[in-house]
Amino acid sequence: MDTQERVFEPRPYQLEMFDQSMKRNVIVAKKFAWFIGPKVALCEQQHDVLRNTLPAFEHLLLSGADGVDKWSDERTWQVVLKGVRVVVSTADVLKDALSNGFVELPRIAILVFDEGNN
Repeated sequence: MDTQERVFEPRPYQLEMFDQSMKRNVIVAKKFAWFIGPKVALCEQQHDVLRNTLPAFEHLLLSGADGVDKWSDERTWQVVLKGVRVVVSTADVLKDALSNGFVELPRIAILVFDEGNN
């Protein structure tokens, strides 16, 4: 079955986030959701699902194949993340971006650890 033909079944954490945002009338501006997966293959799957179920938002998949280890200044990160609302990556990509000050934690509205049990 093609990903676009699937019926979207929200996961419990998605329902909880939606419920909380509706109760508290949360509007997220200039922030993004960051999904972390343990392996690039799982990040690719998560990115495909998010892109197909949330087409109104700009999405970005980041991995070592993108050369993120060579992005050595905050300006590069700002350009790459401009307009992006959903980022999917491995933990190492986010860890490097945070530890080098290229991304600040307050910019991340939602941080989701996919396969967190691994």
